[in-house]
Amino acid sequence: MYISKEMKVDMIIPSEKRRYRPRTNLCIMIFMIMICLSYYKSSNYYLHESIKNGNSYDNASGHYKILLLITSQMEEYQYREFLRNILFGINDNLEPCMKYDTNIYYKFLIPPYNTSDNIYKSFVNESVKYNDMVEFQHLMDLNMNYSQEIVLNWTQSLKNSGISFDLVVLLDNHSIVNLVRLKRFISTSNISPIQLQNLVWGRFDDSFADDKFVILGNKAINTILASKDLIYKSDNQNIITLAYLYTKSKLQSPSNNWNDLLFINDNERFITYSEGLDLIPKKSIIMVRRIPLKKELNKVSIHLLIPPVSVCNPHIPPHGEPSITVLTSSYFYDNINNCSPSILDVTYKVSIKELFVRFYQLMKNKSDVKNEKIIKSENHPNLDKRDFFFEDRERYYYAEGGPLDYADDDDINYDKEGLFDVDFGNDFGDGR
Repeated sequence: MYISKEMKVDMIIPSEKRRYRPRTNLCIMIFMIMICLSYYKSSNYYLHESIKNGNSYDNASGHYKILLLITSQMEEYQYREFLRNILFGINDNLEPCMKYDTNIYYKFLIPPYNTSDNIYKSFVNESVKYNDMVEFQHLMDLNMNYSQEIVLNWTQSLKNSGISFDLVVLLDNHSIVNLVRLKRFISTSNISPIQLQNLVWGRFDDSFADDKFVILGNKAINTILASKDLIYKSDNQNIITLAYLYTKSKLQSPSNNWNDLLFINDNERFITYSEGLDLIPKKSIIMVRRIPLKKELNKVSIHLLIPPVSVCNPHIPPHGEPSITVLTSSYFYDNINNCSPSILDVTYKVSIKELFVRFYQLMKNKSDVKNEKIIKSENHPNLDKRDFFFEDRERYYYAEGGPLDYADDDDINYDKEGLFDVDFGNDFGDGR
C-alpha cells in the first residue's frame, strides 16, 4: 500500500514523535556539510590560504599555484597587449592589478634591448602603465645571454619578495596556454603532490626543444640548477633540454634528488603550430608555440576556446564610494621633466577644473562628489607630500582619495614610427 508523506507523519505514535528531534538532525546535517567543505578545500587545486573581500576570495599567502613567465622582446608591444586581454581579461589599466591576489602570478620577461630604438619611449610608458614586465637589461653589461638558466635563477630570487609557487610555466609571446585546462588537468590527474613538485613537463623531441616552452615544479628547478655543472655538455642547448637528454641517456644521477624528477615528453598537449587550425585538437591541447603572426594567435585562441583567468580580484569600496586611482610618473617626481629616463619629455597641462570634470564623469555615485572635496594641500599639512604640480605650481589633493593625479589615456602612440598596425582591433578582429 502506498503511503503519502502526510499520512506517514500522522501515523507516528506519541512515543515516536518524542524521539523525532529536528535539532539533532539539523546538527548532523551541519556537521556533514562542514566535513564536505573541508574535504573540498583540501583536495581542490584552486583553493589555498585566502581571505574574503565580499566579492571573491583573495590570496593573502604570497603563494601561487602557477607562476606564468612570458618572454617578450621589447618592441613586441601588441603581442603583450593581446595576451593580457586573452589570458587575463586585461584590456587597459583603468582597473589595474594593485596586487596579485588569486592563484596566478604572471610577468613578461624582457631580454636585453637597444635603448636607442625609436620604440623605447613607448615601452617605458607601457612599463609604467601595467607594471607587469621584468627587464634583464643588466645582462648586456655582464656580457651574458638571456637563457632558461637565467630565468630559472630569477624565479628562485622571488622568495626574497615573499613569493612562492607550485608550478612555473615558461613560454614566449608567440605561444599561448590554456590556463583553465592546465589547472583542471592537474587537479584531476593522478599526479601526487611530490611528483608535482618535481615535474618537468614539455616537448623535448623536436627541433624547437630549446624554446622557453615548459612547465616545471618548484623542486625540479632547484634540482636542475644544483646539477647544472654535471649536465652541461653543449653551449647550443638550454639547461632543461640538457637535463632531459641526460636522464634519457641513463647516466648516473648527479644527485640524490635527481631520481625524483618526473620528465614528461608530451607531444599531445604541447604542440608546435603549423598552418591550419584543423591540425590542432580542441579538447586536449594545453600549450601551442611558434605562432608567427598576431592574427594567427587570435585564431588559435578562438579555436581552442581559451577563457581568461583573473590574476587579481576586484575590490568594490563599501557604501558606493568611488574606486578610482589615476597615476602618472609625476606622482613620484616634483617635476615631470626631471623624470628618468630623460626620454620622458612630456609636459602635462591641465586645469584643476578640467581634472575634476574628468573624475566626475567616472563617478558612479555623483551625488557624493562635490567641488569642495578638491582642496589645496596648504590647508592640510598632514597630507602625504607626494605632490602633483599644475601650471600655477599649486598642490591639490582629492580629499578622500589621496594625491589627485592625471594620466593621458593614450600616452604616446606606439605606431608613431609606423612599426605596428595603428588599429589594434582590425589586427585581431572585433572580438574573441
